[in-house]
Amino acid sequence: MVINKIFNTINSLDNIGLIFISPHLYSVGDFSEILMFGLIKAKHKNKKIFLLSPYDSNFLFGKRICNNELLLLESKYIYKQSFIVSHFSKILVTIMMLPSRWVDRLLNIFGKSLPEINVVPAVGNNELWATDGEIRSGFSWEVVDKNDWLTKINYGYYDLSIDEYKSETSKGELKYLGISSSSWYVCLHIRESGFKKDIGRREYRNSNILNYMPAIEEIIKAGGTVVRMGDSTMTKLPKMKNLIDYPFTKYKSALMDLYLIKNCRFYIGTESGIMSTSKLFFKDSLITNMVAWVGFTYPFMNRDRGIYKHVYSKLNSRFLTYNEIVLNTDWGMQNLFGYIDNNYDIVENTSTDIKDAVIEYIDCLDSNDFSLTKKQLEVNKNRVNSFKEIYKKYRLTNYSYYLDVLIKYKYASAVNKDFHGAISESYLKKYLNTSFFVN
Repeated sequence: MVINKIFNTINSLDNIGLIFISPHLYSVGDFSEILMFGLIKAKHKNKKIFLLSPYDSNFLFGKRICNNELLLLESKYIYKQSFIVSHFSKILVTIMMLPSRWVDRLLNIFGKSLPEINVVPAVGNNELWATDGEIRSGFSWEVVDKNDWLTKINYGYYDLSIDEYKSETSKGELKYLGISSSSWYVCLHIRESGFKKDIGRREYRNSNILNYMPAIEEIIKAGGTVVRMGDSTMTKLPKMKNLIDYPFTKYKSALMDLYLIKNCRFYIGTESGIMSTSKLFFKDSLITNMVAWVGFTYPFMNRDRGIYKHVYSKLNSRFLTYNEIVLNTDWGMQNLFGYIDNNYDIVENTSTDIKDAVIEYIDCLDSNDFSLTKKQLEVNKNRVNSFKEIYKKYRLTNYSYYLDVLIKYKYASAVNKDFHGAISESYLKKYLNTSFFVN
C-alpha cells in the first residue's frame, strides 16, 4: 500500500523523534502485539509512537476498528495527538486506504479478495522485530540474540495507562458490576466460535467454558471474583455469587474491556486476540487449552504459566505425552496459519486439569514464588531446540520469502530458554511422561 511506502520512508530517517505505526485495525490480537513491540522499540530508541488510523466507518471500509480505545491509550512513549493533528492524520489515512479497500469489497462480491497486506496498512510493522536489511538477508538467530528480547519483553515496562477521567468513570462502573475497590478479580476469556463465525473452521482453538466451572469455584473460594470476558455470542454462564458474565451486562464496552484487563489480579485465557491485550498490560497470565508452543501463545513472560491441550496421534494410536509433543518437530502439529495435520486430534483440558492449574497459580501469586522446577526448565529448553529445528525444516507460511522471514523473526522474539514462564507443574506431573487417558 502507498501509505506503507510513504511512512516507512519517514521512519527510516534517524533524526525524526517519532515512529509512525499503524497497528492492525481489525484484529485486537495483532493490534495489541504491534502496539506492544512498537512501545518496546520507542523506549529502546527514546522516541514516541505516532499511531495512524483512518476514521472508524463501516460505510467506507465495510468493517469497524476492533477497539478504538486501544488508539487512545497513554504512555510517555506515545505521541499525544491534538484535535487538529488527529483529524488531519485520519483524513490522510482514510484517503490512502479507500482505493484498495473498495477494490477488495468489489472483489468480495465475486467471492475473491485482495491479500490482507494490500488492504490493511502495516506502517512501521516490519521493522519491529528486525531491520529491512536483516529480513532480506534471511533468518539468523544471531539477529534474534542481538535484540535481547528477554530483557526488552520481561523488563520493558512502558507505563501504559488509560486517560484519568475515563479511568474514574470505569472505576465507578466496576462497583455497579459488583466489584468493590477492596476486592480482587480475575479476567477469564475462553474462545468460542461465535465472534469470528468460524464454526467448523479451526475449531481446535475453541474450548468449552463449562469445563472451567470448578476452577471458577476455586477462585471464588480464595476470595476473588471472576469476570468472564467476551461478546454476546458466547455461552451464558450459570448464575453464581462473585461470577460476572460481563458480555451480557449493560456495562460491556470497548473502554471497559481494557479497564478490566488492566486492573485484574491475573488473566486466564485461551489462544485468542484478547490474550495479547493482557500481555500488552503486563498482566500475570495463565494460558489454558494451548494448541501451539510457537510464539506469543506460550507463557513466556516471567510470571506466566500454561497448560496444553491433549494430542492424539493417529499414527501411534494413542495420546502423546507432553514430552513427545514438545520434542515433535512436525510443523503440522504447530501450524499457526493453516490447519492442524489430519494425523492429530486435539482434545480439551479436563476440568480437573484447569482447576489444578488455577490452584497452583494462585499459590504462586500468594507466595510470590514463580521459580521454575527442574521439569519446567527442561521443557523450556526442549521447546527452544524443537523450535529451531522447525525453523530449519519449514517455511512457516505460504507468503513471500520476505514475509516468511519477517514472521520467523516475529515469533523468534518469544523463544529463549531463559524466559521464566513455563508449563504448569501440576500439568507436567500428570502428562510429561504419561499419556492422557480417556475412559
